[in-house]
Amino acid sequence: MCLMGLMASATLASAQSLLNIVKRAAGKAAQEVVQKAKQEAVQNMKQEAVQDKRQSAPQDAKQPAVQNTRQAATPQATSRTLPFPENHTALFAPMGYPCDPLWGTKQLSISKPPYENVKQPDWVDALPSVYEYDNASLVKAFKMLDDCMTTRYITAASPASFGYSNILKELQARCNALDDMVKCCTMVVEEYESLNNDDGIDHGVLMDESTTYLCNALKNNHYKSTMRSSIAPLKEYLSSETVDYFIKYGGFENAHKAKFTVIGGNASSTASAAASGQGGTVISENAAGAHIEVDGITYIVHLNQACAFASKVVEMAVRGKDVVMPDYISYKGKKFPVEEMRSDLFANMDVKSVKLPATLKEIPFRAFFRSSISEIVIPASVKTIKGSVFAECKNLKKVVFESDKLDEIDGCFQGCTALQSITLPRYVGTVSEEMFNRCTNLTSVQLPENLKELPAQTFSACTKLTTINIPAGVTKIGYGVFEGSGVVSLDLSHVMEFDNIGTCMNLKNLKLNAKLKDRFVAEIYEHFSACPQLALKFENGHFVYPAGLVFVDTK
Repeated sequence: MCLMGLMASATLASAQSLLNIVKRAAGKAAQEVVQKAKQEAVQNMKQEAVQDKRQSAPQDAKQPAVQNTRQAATPQATSRTLPFPENHTALFAPMGYPCDPLWGTKQLSISKPPYENVKQPDWVDALPSVYEYDNASLVKAFKMLDDCMTTRYITAASPASFGYSNILKELQARCNALDDMVKCCTMVVEEYESLNNDDGIDHGVLMDESTTYLCNALKNNHYKSTMRSSIAPLKEYLSSETVDYFIKYGGFENAHKAKFTVIGGNASSTASAAASGQGGTVISENAAGAHIEVDGITYIVHLNQACAFASKVVEMAVRGKDVVMPDYISYKGKKFPVEEMRSDLFANMDVKSVKLPATLKEIPFRAFFRSSISEIVIPASVKTIKGSVFAECKNLKKVVFESDKLDEIDGCFQGCTALQSITLPRYVGTVSEEMFNRCTNLTSVQLPENLKELPAQTFSACTKLTTINIPAGVTKIGYGVFEGSGVVSLDLSHVMEFDNIGTCMNLKNLKLNAKLKDRFVAEIYEHFSACPQLALKFENGHFVYPAGLVFVDTK
């Protein structure tokens, strides 16, 4: 609440104060970028001139080397053209993948928050998503709440101020998106008009940079949602430069209904996904490598390491699809294997399936957490699967391992309620706890042959798992392995070390090693004491074992 108080004190007491803040902030980021680029360009030109002067020997005594220096510092004539016509529409067509279809589309009306603080949290919880308001509804909601703040009907300490803050931030973001677009458009035109200036600056380079900034502004999700309804309600909060721009190019009211001008001439180069033939776009590049986007997934190409890393996914680009991740990214004539992916890469995403690269070495922590994937094939190249990779994947029904060896597999199928059957690789170096915790429809599991221990809670809450073949190499059972499961019969005749296996209401047939019989009552029974059908009885001065308990001589 203290933080909220600081935030509210820095926010607006009125619509006019928002306008002032936006005006002061508008254009700073974009203008600073181009000014910095100009300064760097001038510096580079000076350095090139010095380099030429040092390295170029005069060919004629009457033509000193300084002449070559001057020529190097003067921009050559260029054939560049504007990436858009001079009579373009006020709004440009958005670029990249669309934002959520609901954003910026709804005519919403919100009630005045209750005066009593105790009732305000429920009012905040009932508010629509700020992203869904059309521009008129957003402005109306802001003005109503801003008036509440001005009159101190609500204060920075009021729970309702959270709703006010969210609406304010969204309004600022939409205004900034329009201001940025106009600022970048203006920069492109300015650099184009300065192409032939003899000022020692390569305006062609700056024009390309400005065009890239403009394209990035058109990819902004707030820009995309803002242009889905009339932008006229935002007019009073936009910079004067933006207002003049829209008046010049047709006004505010119908700007969102025009057939938007499509930007051309984007300087981004192309790449490809070698294994699948998918096309890619170079988003940015430097001496270390490049960021390359392929079908909504951004890959970072590392030149020194000669590999690629999947770093980001555009949710709208993969929604409901069978995604194919390439094995290689082709860039500058070379192939870079996709060996790694970011943790949480597909987490919470509505994706049907994902074909992983055949070059991938590891599936990192929570990579598919709570996603909607229905099937997955683990490539033979993968040696490690980290924790919670597929946790809470409610639609996951099919898992296939292409290799029979893994170095490590951490608990990764927790809460996969649609998973019925799975075969793990024959040899796994390390298996961790809770592997199939809460897999309520699991009925069949084939465990690794080299398994030495069933870690804690491996099959806890697997209510439909009635029996399982425990490999002969398993000599230890961890805590709560079968807690709340549906197991009816177990052959644990090779197990010599137990922890409490958990509550197993249906377990009635159990095989144990004969070497444990003499110490069963004193040491072993306690680990099965929560299994009612295996209860010991004390009759006529001695213990009577349950009928389903059998001791087996494994020799």
